[in-house]
Amino acid sequence: MLARAELRGHVAPTVERVVSAGTRIIHQGEPVHELVAIKIGLVLLRRRLASGEVCAVALVGPGLALGVCALLSSAAEVDAVALTACRLCARAVRVQHQIPGVAAADGARLLEALADWAAIGRLRTATQRVEETLRRIAHLQGAARVVLP
Repeated sequence: MLARAELRGHVAPTVERVVSAGTRIIHQGEPVHELVAIKIGLVLLRRRLASGEVCAVALVGPGLALGVCALLSSAAEVDAVALTACRLCARAVRVQHQIPGVAAADGARLLEALADWAAIGRLRTATQRVEETLRRIAHLQGAARVVLP
């Protein structure tokens, strides 16, 4: 495990962004500069064949990471196109400074955090979802309780 000082400058902040249906998130054959986790929505992965034909490869949704090839400094193998309006969590990958272990650990932490938050949506009642959300916010803030405005 790397010390916090060693991570400084290698880990970019995660930002949430909204894309509309039809938006191309990743372009096949082009370099990928960010790791993207789907938070809400559906994305179609498709591949252009040498013949020029475009084939659907998969339909993916919340919790899946796109752009993992950015960690390896390679070009995208597929196009990723939003089929519905999507909310994405994106983190830039600084390839020129990338430490492979840091990138893998950083991506894993992003996916774990997204999975933790997605688990709230699977709770049965609204009360359970609110309670768990407040618990997670308190944990992130390092507080015993959450004060709402």
